[in-house]
Amino acid sequence: MSRRSRSAALDRVVTVMVRQLPGLDKDAALEALVASRCHGWRGLKELDEHLAEHPGALKDGSSRVPKAVFRLTRTLHAGGRRDVVLTPCGSCGTTTRVLPHLDQSRARICEPCYTRANPRECIRCGNWGRIMARRPDGEICHNCYNADTANLKACATCGHRRPAARRLPDGKVLCQRCAPMPLHTCSVCGTTAPAWAITQDGAMCRKCYRTPGRLCGKCERVLPVARRATANSPDICINCYRGPTRVCSVCARRRPCNLDRTTRQPTCAGCHARPRRGCARCGRTREVQALWPLGPVCNTCYQWVRKNPGSCSTCGTYRALVGVTEEGAAACGPCSGEDIEYTCRTCGRAGYLYVQGSCDRCVLRVRVRDLLARPDGTLSEQLRGVVAALDGVPHPDRTLRWLRGSRAAELLISIAQNEGEVTHHLLDGMTPGPALNFLRGLLVHAGALPERDEYLERIGPWLNGVLEDCPVHHVRLVRPFVQWHVLLRARRNSNRHGFTDAAGAATRYRIRVALRFLQWLDERSVPFEELSQAVLDEWLHSNGSRRSVNEVRHFLGWAASRRLVGQITVPTVPQRQPENFLHEADYADQLRRCVSDSEIPIDVRVLGSLVLLFGVPIKNVLSLSTEDVMRKVDGTYVKLGGKPLLLPPRLAILLHGLAGSDLRRASIGRAESERYLFPGMVPGRPATATSYVRRLNSYGVRIRPARNSARLALATDLPASVIADLFGMHIGTAVRWVQYAKRDWLDYVAERAGARDGKASAHEIVAPNELPPQAG
Repeated sequence: MSRRSRSAALDRVVTVMVRQLPGLDKDAALEALVASRCHGWRGLKELDEHLAEHPGALKDGSSRVPKAVFRLTRTLHAGGRRDVVLTPCGSCGTTTRVLPHLDQSRARICEPCYTRANPRECIRCGNWGRIMARRPDGEICHNCYNADTANLKACATCGHRRPAARRLPDGKVLCQRCAPMPLHTCSVCGTTAPAWAITQDGAMCRKCYRTPGRLCGKCERVLPVARRATANSPDICINCYRGPTRVCSVCARRRPCNLDRTTRQPTCAGCHARPRRGCARCGRTREVQALWPLGPVCNTCYQWVRKNPGSCSTCGTYRALVGVTEEGAAACGPCSGEDIEYTCRTCGRAGYLYVQGSCDRCVLRVRVRDLLARPDGTLSEQLRGVVAALDGVPHPDRTLRWLRGSRAAELLISIAQNEGEVTHHLLDGMTPGPALNFLRGLLVHAGALPERDEYLERIGPWLNGVLEDCPVHHVRLVRPFVQWHVLLRARRNSNRHGFTDAAGAATRYRIRVALRFLQWLDERSVPFEELSQAVLDEWLHSNGSRRSVNEVRHFLGWAASRRLVGQITVPTVPQRQPENFLHEADYADQLRRCVSDSEIPIDVRVLGSLVLLFGVPIKNVLSLSTEDVMRKVDGTYVKLGGKPLLLPPRLAILLHGLAGSDLRRASIGRAESERYLFPGMVPGRPATATSYVRRLNSYGVRIRPARNSARLALATDLPASVIADLFGMHIGTAVRWVQYAKRDWLDYVAERAGARDGKASAHEIVAPNELPPQAG
């Protein structure tokens, strides 16, 4: 370019600048060209050609500009010309970085975007990305360059060998941590401090800077981006980004991993070693989970504070208290100078955030409706109660885990997505098991299915499964026996006394004894119609336990009544007298431990105390509801059978404590007023006796000896009619206990006569107001 053509180009560029930017004179335009190093022949040529084709290039914000236009816009903007639009990166859109490269569309892009678009492999770590330097063994990335021992220098301040960040006049170096950062005046608050970011509006400190958000391609929310969009993937926000998937060097599982700073090996988040410091809340030296205004906190305190928000001592707002005031009172994040609130973005409730800024209850509400919706997106009217029960659980996080990994949840989702009606018959056709029992209990408790005698109705589906592998001639005998004898008696007993889990187990055992007897006859090639007394005696001698003899009598008696076999006789096994009793000292010790030992769970203490005091069956105690516990002027009464019994004060305190405790059984479908004192795992049902017998045995309380000892003491002091009336015991059982005790009731008649004169009462005899001295 000749001197004359250069002067003409300079005049044209200045004319365009003055015309496009009002208030800009020619002298200011010339100063801007000199400051941006665009006054040379090459810069003038680029500006002249581009402005001739695009006169508004200084304001349109295009990325397809030459390098001279990029430098000129930055100089004019730094000089206070806010009407000039900075040249953005053609890939990420940033305006704060240098744009030295061009992409395939001739748009200017920054160094990180160019590296992502043109990655190269590091010879040392194998990662693809930006190459920092070349070594004899090949090209190395930025991380390996910083970790190279040849580049490490001794810091003049801390003495650590680290990459040099600044060189002093005397030749010594400072590391990144010790090198002073340049100070800037924050454009928002005016504080003079190191700049956290330099934006279009100026420098900003750490407290004032907010990372600009972009639309996440996964959660579709505007949040800061962790991974920028490429040709094959959208922007991923900081909440959705999980890092590159590699084989963890610690646990050897393929998970999202980052390179460890010390070992330079891929490490997942679970195996990454966090720094250990003293927790500002509990004082223990543990791994740091978060840095709050009150200081570093461990994971235990981090979870507890978020799950237990409180009222801030400064503003009174109900938030997670992550800070502390000068006086030592707990304060929320905003009052402590940090924008930390832990507030649910859906309901606005402060506390524990489960996922994507939402609390566990809001996540559960959305997830339940998504999983239980039919193919057309609607919810079945029959399952509205189930949805309401799941929404109202006291611990939503447990229910979320139940939905994610429970077999019962899988069954619930499968039947909810069907168009048909959910019935007991539909559930009976599924594979029986604990998951199906839990699901049925949930549906009944939520009102989706009608109530039924569950333990009795389970026998039919169980019998169908048992008879599938049995010979046909066995099925022809056992099925009528079960239908017209076993189930008939079971339904009659259910209408009178109820049908428990133990009764169901006894019924199934009776059926199995009949099947084993028929199998034994087949092994000896004896047809059932030719059964003789000699063959039966052989079975009784070889296989007949005491219980089996009692149960096989029902089957053979039914068969004889229908003339399926000849006249045979099953010997009657005499009823045993109670044998297992506790010594008086052991009885007092167990009762004392149940009442006073705080290390034993409160439900086990209450159950053991009631059995030891009143000798009632454990199923009667487990079926206690809140209506069975009554407070009166003279004390607390509990109804274990026929009439209320007065409790000793210390046992009454335990019972009221049990009613107010959370036993953490069935949280799904559990109402505010749980009617069972011993709730079971199945919603709406009490706990089973088997589980509590095992727990009582582990604490040294034997149920049968404890119940026998208590009944013997009652039979010694009370007549059979009173025992049956107070404890709901069958009169025949009460009479046998009284006969076993062999008590003369003349003393009792005298005491009853004295009671009419105000000397004693029946409740004072059965349940004294204080425990005996030897029982604590």
